[in-house]
Amino acid sequence: MKASEFLATIRGQSASAARDAKVVEAARAGGLVEWPWVEVPLKNGRGAFRVASDYVSIGEHYPTRKSNRGDDWVRVPMGGAAAQSIADLVGAVLPSGYMVDLIWDAAELKLRPITFPTAGMMTTEKFVEHHRRIEEQRGGRDGLVAGIKKDTVVTNKLLKKPQATAIYGWHHPDGKPIQPVSTAHGEPWYSDYSHGVRLVAPEMVLDGRTVLVQDVLRDPSLAAVLTGGAAWGARHDAPNDGVLQVVRYGSQPRAPEVAQVMPVASSTPSSGRDLGVAAVEWCLAELAAGVREEPPGSNTSPRIREYLAPARRRETGKLVGLTAGEWCAAGQSAALAAVARPGEYVPHGYRIAVWELREDAKATGAWVPIADVRAGRYRIQRGDLLVSTRGAPGLGHVARVDVPPNDHGEVVTIGANENNAWTRRTRNLSEPELEGVIKYRDYRPVMTLDAPAPANVAARPAPAPSTPSPAPGQSIDAWARGVFLQAWEKEFPGTQPTAQEFQGIMAIARYERMYGHAAKPEAGRGANNWGGVQCPSRAPCKEGCYPGGDKDKAGQGYAACFKKYDTPLDGARHLIQLVTRRRPHVHAALRSGDLLRVGTEMGTKRTIDGKDYLAYHETDPPVYGRNIFHHAKELAKALGQPLAVRLGETTASSSASVTDPPAAVRPVAPTTTPASSSSSNASSMQAGIRAIVASRAPTLARVVVGAPIAPCELAPAVTTGVASSLSVRDYAERVNDYIRALHAIIEEERKIRQQPDGFPWNEWAAFRVSWSEAYFQVSHALIPWFDDSVVKTYDGLSRKWADVVQKHYGRRPATPLLDPPSPIPKAVWYALGGSLAVGLLTRFVMR
Repeated sequence: MKASEFLATIRGQSASAARDAKVVEAARAGGLVEWPWVEVPLKNGRGAFRVASDYVSIGEHYPTRKSNRGDDWVRVPMGGAAAQSIADLVGAVLPSGYMVDLIWDAAELKLRPITFPTAGMMTTEKFVEHHRRIEEQRGGRDGLVAGIKKDTVVTNKLLKKPQATAIYGWHHPDGKPIQPVSTAHGEPWYSDYSHGVRLVAPEMVLDGRTVLVQDVLRDPSLAAVLTGGAAWGARHDAPNDGVLQVVRYGSQPRAPEVAQVMPVASSTPSSGRDLGVAAVEWCLAELAAGVREEPPGSNTSPRIREYLAPARRRETGKLVGLTAGEWCAAGQSAALAAVARPGEYVPHGYRIAVWELREDAKATGAWVPIADVRAGRYRIQRGDLLVSTRGAPGLGHVARVDVPPNDHGEVVTIGANENNAWTRRTRNLSEPELEGVIKYRDYRPVMTLDAPAPANVAARPAPAPSTPSPAPGQSIDAWARGVFLQAWEKEFPGTQPTAQEFQGIMAIARYERMYGHAAKPEAGRGANNWGGVQCPSRAPCKEGCYPGGDKDKAGQGYAACFKKYDTPLDGARHLIQLVTRRRPHVHAALRSGDLLRVGTEMGTKRTIDGKDYLAYHETDPPVYGRNIFHHAKELAKALGQPLAVRLGETTASSSASVTDPPAAVRPVAPTTTPASSSSSNASSMQAGIRAIVASRAPTLARVVVGAPIAPCELAPAVTTGVASSLSVRDYAERVNDYIRALHAIIEEERKIRQQPDGFPWNEWAAFRVSWSEAYFQVSHALIPWFDDSVVKTYDGLSRKWADVVQKHYGRRPATPLLDPPSPIPKAVWYALGGSLAVGLLTRFVMR
C-alpha cells in the first residue's frame, strides 16, 4: 500500500475515531512499514529491550534497502486506542515515559523537534507536512531516530482518565523533553502532527533472564528499570508511575503471580530468546522433514521411537520404556528438550501422557484453564501448548500454537500424532473439547527437565531446505516452504515475510512451475526455475537456459528459453527478487493480500520515478490472479494455514477457511453455486474450470459434462471461421440466462423436497460451476476465437440439462433458448441481443 493511496482516504480529515479506524484498517491490510528492531540498553548494564527504529508508518518503505528512491510512506499519528490495536496486531507493547528517555539516549539520530502553529494541527495535511520536514532533516540517514515526536505512552495517569491518550517526550538536542507525561487530551482518538507511536518488543533481557516487558513494569522489585522509579515520575508530572498498574490501553492483562525467570545462556542483552517460539520452529522442521508413522496407524517409526525413549513417569521418574504409543505429548516434550538449555527452568517435564503435562503445568504455574482464555484473562502466545480432551476419561491431545488466535478465535496449531503424522491446522477456541493452555512464559522456576534430550533430537538440525526435491513422504508444499523461508532470509536478512507475502509468492511459484518441479517440458526438470523466468534470447537456447514454450497476449504459442538455476534456493530467491525489489509495485500488491491486484500489477509495465518496470507475464491479468488465488488456497490447505489472501473485494479475508472449494469469480455473480460433495466431483469441477478458462486459447480442448469426466470435443474455431464478438455475446447471454433458470428450478425444488433419486447432481454441479467460472470471458473481450460450433455446443448442453430437469422435476425454464423466428434476420437478432448484453454489462460495471 502506498502512502498516497492511504492518504487519499483521509484527505481533509482531522483527528477522529473514523480516521483512526482507517489507520488500523491500513495496518491490517499489510500497509505498515516494517522497521528494524534496535536494542536499547538499560542503565548499569542490567539488560536491554528492543524497539522499532522509527515510528509507526504507512506506505512503501524498505529501511534495509540501500536505495529508497521511489518510496511512498508517511509517519502516522493516532489516538491511544488505535495505537494499542496496532501494537496488538504485530505482537508489540507500548513504552513508558522513562523508556522513551532511554530510547533517546540510545538513538543514533537525535533530530531536533519541528514545531508548527496550533492552527490545523490535527489535520491530515499537517502531519504529512511534518513528515516531509522531518525527512528533510534526516537526509536519508539510517538508524534509531528520536526527538521528532511526542510518544504515545502507558502511565498510571490513565487510571483517572481511561479514555485519554497519554503522551510524553519530543526531546530537544540537550535531552530535555518538551512534553511531560500528560493525559490532557481526554479522547481515545486524539492526535496531532507532533504525536507518534513507537512499538516495543514484548520480551526483554533483565539480569540474564528473558522476561516480559509488561511484567517488569508491574513488578515492585523490578519496575524501576523501565519506569525510572517514583523520582523520575515526580520530575515529569507522573508521581505515581514508579510501578505501573496500566501497561496497555483498554483491559489490562492478568497480573503475573511471579516474575518470569527463563535463564539464558549469556547475560548479554542480545542473547534473549523465546523458548516457546524456538519449540514451534523445531516442530515445523519435523513437519517439513515428513516425520510420520511407519506404517500408518502403527504409532511408531524410527523417529517416533526417538521421541518416546526419554519419557518418564511423573510420579516415579522412571523411564516409561515404550517403543510405540500415542505420541502427541512425547513429540511436544521432544520439542522442549531440543531447545531448552541445560539447567533451564521449563513449564513441564518430558512426558508421554497429556494428563502428566497438565499436572506438571499446574505445579509450575503454567496451566491456564480454557475459561480464562475465553474470558480474556490470558492471551495465548506463539509456542504455548493447547490441551484438549479426547474421548474416554484420562485421554487427551496436545498441540503447539503456531499462530495465536485472531478476532474470530481461530488459532493455528502444529501437533504430533494427528493423521499419523505432524500436522498443521486451524482450530477455534470455541471447540468444546478444549481444556486449557500450558503457557511457555511467566511460570514458576521450580522444574528442569529430568531427562536428557532423546538421541538426535536436541542436535537435530532443520532439514536442509536446499535439497533438490522433497524427502520421501514429505509434501512438495512443505518442502517448498523451507526453501522459500531460507531464500527470504538471504534476501531480507533478519525479517520474516508477512502471511500475505508468503502465500502470494508461493502461489506464484506453485502456479508457474510447481516450485521448479513441473513435469513439462522435459528439459525443465532439475532446472530449479520457480517463477517460469525466461532468458533474454529465444531459441536456440544458450548455455544456462532450456527450451520450452509460452503464450503471448493473443494466446498464440511461441518457443521460448527458460533460465536454469544451480539450486532450488537460487530459483526461489530470484523469484522473490523479481516480485519485490525489482518490481516494487508488485510487492505492494502482494503485501495487500489482493491477488487480483497482484495479477494486474505483474501483467502491467510501470514507470515509477522515471524507471521502467517490465511486465512479468502476458496472461490476462484477471485470469492470472484467479489462477494464483486457486494455488494459494491449495497451498494453505496443504500447510494447515488460514487463508491470508483474497481475490479482489469479493473473496474471503484472512479468516476464511482454507477448506472451502474455489469460489466462482465472474462478471455477474450467480445467486447460488452448487458444491460438489466428494473429491472426485471436485476434481471434475476443477477440470471443467480449467477447460473453460482455456477458452482464451484458439482451441477449446474439453468441457466437463459429467462426473466422472465425460469430455465433449469442441471444434477449433480457426478451422470454421470466426464469429463476431457481438454474436458470441448474444449466445453467451442467452445460454447463461437459461442455465440460471435451470439452477433456480433445482434450488427451488430442493428446498421443498429432497433430491429425487437418479438426479445427476454431481454432473450438474461440475457443469454449472465450470460455466460460471468462465462465462465466455465476456467482460474481458477474450472471445475472438469462438465460432458457431462452440456456442451451439453449449446450446446443446443446456438443452440436455433442460431435459434432465424436466424429467426429474416436471418443469422446464420459461427462458427461450431457440433460435429467433425466421422473419427476423439472424444478423439483426445477433445485433439486438448483443447490444442488450453490452448494455447490461455496462450497467453492471458502472454500478
